[in-house]
Amino acid sequence: MIISIRDEILKSTGMPLEEAAVKAGVEWVELKLEREGTIYSPQGDIIPMREGLKQWRDSRIKVFGILLSNRFAQAGEEEKRYILSAVELAEGVGAQVIRLDPLTSEEEAIETKQKIISFLREFLSSLQTDIKFGLENHGIMGNNPDFLKEIVQSVADDRLGYTIDTANFYWAGKPLSEVYRIIEELASRTFHVHAKNIAYPPELREKVRPAGYKYSQYSAPIYAGDIDMKKVVKILRSKGYKGDLCIENEALFKWKEEDRINILRQEVNYLKDILQYLH
Repeated sequence: MIISIRDEILKSTGMPLEEAAVKAGVEWVELKLEREGTIYSPQGDIIPMREGLKQWRDSRIKVFGILLSNRFAQAGEEEKRYILSAVELAEGVGAQVIRLDPLTSEEEAIETKQKIISFLREFLSSLQTDIKFGLENHGIMGNNPDFLKEIVQSVADDRLGYTIDTANFYWAGKPLSEVYRIIEELASRTFHVHAKNIAYPPELREKVRPAGYKYSQYSAPIYAGDIDMKKVVKILRSKGYKGDLCIENEALFKWKEEDRINILRQEVNYLKDILQYLH
């Protein structure tokens, strides 16, 4: 496994992305492709995707994944163009995976699930690429493992699997022990991992909570939360996972901008220690 960091997390340090990555101790990033066709440059500027291709190819920092903000409820030609642009970007910079977002409301869940299945089945059947696609556990329905599994199993394409966000099942209100069980259930078809954490009071860890319960208060660096990353890495490794652990620290707003790089460095070192220990 390798360690990466999301571009927006690096951007929050106030430094150029490439400089922040080096100071944090990582060589890999995940880039977000906006729907209007822009990405961050290695310097942190917002630029057209095709202009950014060469800059990232020439950067000392490599791109592992591409993150998309999908709108599958209105899936159509615009969505095809958006994902095709992501494939072009991924192939152009040597990325391995594209993160797909199944975010939908409960009211639209059944209809949207069928749209996602139909769209991805048709789209992938005509797509010539080896890039993997990871459907993330994101939002209320997206954190229902049965919802995710039905999509992946129904599309039945080896390139479609999961992006596991280590904290999102916990965010959705599932007890801590259930989080590990779900991760193990999905791990063998996982292509990408977002590493983040939450630190609830001990009496809440094994209780069912409302989705998003006081998340801004309890979000935490990955080394300071309830989810045992060593246990998560062991589960992933036991299922053959060889992708990245992409740091997505959504608690950084609790620190001053100039202090955030130190928090990210601690997270990177924490994950490096785990990987070395479990080698």
